[in-house]
Amino acid sequence: MIKKGAILFLMIGLFIPTVNAFVVYNDLNIQIASYANTVESGDEVMLIKKGLQLQKLFINPNFPTWRDMYLSTERGIYVNRQYDAAFSKHASLSLLFPNGLNELKFEGDYKINGMILAYSSDAAYMSYNMGDTWTDITPVTEEEILFADFGPNYGQNNQLYFITNTGLYRRDMSSGAITQLVESETSGSVKNFRYVRTQNTDSTFYVVNGTKLLRTENFGSTWFEHDFGIEIKDFEIKQKTATTGHLMVLTDDNKIHYATTGFTFFDLDVPSEISEIYAVDYIILTDVGFYITYDDGDTWSKLDYDPTYITNVLDYDFAMDGTLKSFYVINDGTLYRDYDLTETFEEYMGGLDLGTAYATSGTAISKNLLDLNAEQFAEQYSVANATLIADGDLNGGTMSFYMTADGTNWEAVTPGVNHVFASPGRDLKWKVEMATADTSKTPVLRSVNVDFGMDSGCAGFTDIAVDDPYCPAITYVRAQGIFSGYPDGTFGAELEINRAETVKVITLGFNYDIIADDGTNLGFSDAEVGSWYIRYLATAKADGIIEGYPDGTFKPADTVNYVEMMKIFLETASADMAAPAAGSAWYQKYVDYANANGLTVYENLDAGMKRADVAQLFYDYSELPGN
Repeated sequence: MIKKGAILFLMIGLFIPTVNAFVVYNDLNIQIASYANTVESGDEVMLIKKGLQLQKLFINPNFPTWRDMYLSTERGIYVNRQYDAAFSKHASLSLLFPNGLNELKFEGDYKINGMILAYSSDAAYMSYNMGDTWTDITPVTEEEILFADFGPNYGQNNQLYFITNTGLYRRDMSSGAITQLVESETSGSVKNFRYVRTQNTDSTFYVVNGTKLLRTENFGSTWFEHDFGIEIKDFEIKQKTATTGHLMVLTDDNKIHYATTGFTFFDLDVPSEISEIYAVDYIILTDVGFYITYDDGDTWSKLDYDPTYITNVLDYDFAMDGTLKSFYVINDGTLYRDYDLTETFEEYMGGLDLGTAYATSGTAISKNLLDLNAEQFAEQYSVANATLIADGDLNGGTMSFYMTADGTNWEAVTPGVNHVFASPGRDLKWKVEMATADTSKTPVLRSVNVDFGMDSGCAGFTDIAVDDPYCPAITYVRAQGIFSGYPDGTFGAELEINRAETVKVITLGFNYDIIADDGTNLGFSDAEVGSWYIRYLATAKADGIIEGYPDGTFKPADTVNYVEMMKIFLETASADMAAPAAGSAWYQKYVDYANANGLTVYENLDAGMKRADVAQLFYDYSELPGN
């Protein structure tokens, strides 16, 4: 589609004659070309997990004096308290969070009081003895817990903070009273509760609310705010001393705003090769890897890792090990360490259970290219329909099948039922999505046969040859659901488009939400109630795309000429058109734009515009830069 938004597909219910048919059969091992990470191929397709998949990493703030390092996994929580990697399963935490937890927070004076807070979306627990035993402190709320943490000076105030979709709340642990401190401007807009973690004599903390960074110096009684005017993606305090820290704010425009004191921010210059920044901290994560600064953002150094180690970063943390800098990264479910930032990763997972196990539930998808020989395709022919036959057992799970004839547009198919493609083509593929809630018996797929038919028409239209110059444009508008053709299977390339057809292709082509038929003629005396075009006319009228005539008619069958169509199209597209010279005709700016951008221009501007040329207009405009 040209207009940004959800793409619409029209499933065309046409009968397309089978010119020739072929049956393709291969062993499943040959047919399956690629899998998701959770799938293996053999005589059966099974849903399994390969080893232990790590989710999150938590390092205590007094590292390395206290070396506590926790890992959240899909099969419980692991802890390491030694110099080298020697993780073991944490028995009590794994019982509380058998499928992993959201986050684990250490109180600022952890080395003195041993307090830890652990939570998931629906439960929170606290330990007062460095994680040996845990107490349920789940706040009474029907909302999902998005965030929880100790507040500054917790030892004296005994107050916890938690965030839900509706805002920031404080819980008094002595009385149990809960107070809302900040209300979300929009659902989930409050996030990133931060303070200097080792500061336990202060009452200052920060929280994000949409585009604003809020600061309180009295536990939330009053607030200062800085509005960046754009959504805040991430916020961190880069701790400088035991009592101070610099503020780093990442906004959705991928700018890092930095403040050394108060709320006076300046933008940091980042390397030009960075297109997107995902997270800020001592080390920032970007679309081209990790970068670090040693001078508060004046200069940046890229940590030059093999791309293998940064393809799917789930979490990372940075810790000082004496005078050495240790950088830990969970990438694609595995923990790695770069010791002293030598830009070399080593796997750091000693003691973890890495054995293969069945998943408790899961989904597997395979995409398969059928082995179609060149001689199977007569010149100008394309696959128009196909029947997929599958042999297997559901075993309490599900298998959903899809096929594409053009290699792009996937269409759901029912095994054993002939499927007519909305987007015919010469790149036939099938895929299966398998899911189960009980992997003691996983779905089994043994083989797939595909019987397919071919048709000589472009995009399935019987009156357009595959080698017709308009074929690429007609294929495009059919795949995008803009044109569907006539019930007899023709496209009608040479027919002049009428007003009823125009409101349909314009509203579909620019992805408008089509208004439902209200059972009226919309006030047009000649519009037929319940007609095929009435919903598109209602949409076009509501959005000012098209108007009726002074006599109250719409004239659905009247031809739309070239300049009328160009006006409707370019105005709806909000095309950037230069002002015409003084005294020019009303349509001159549309013709000038078409000439300047290589769009179709009619010699006779009053001529009715042909359907093929309207298809070409949509196609050519979609290819212009920025569309």
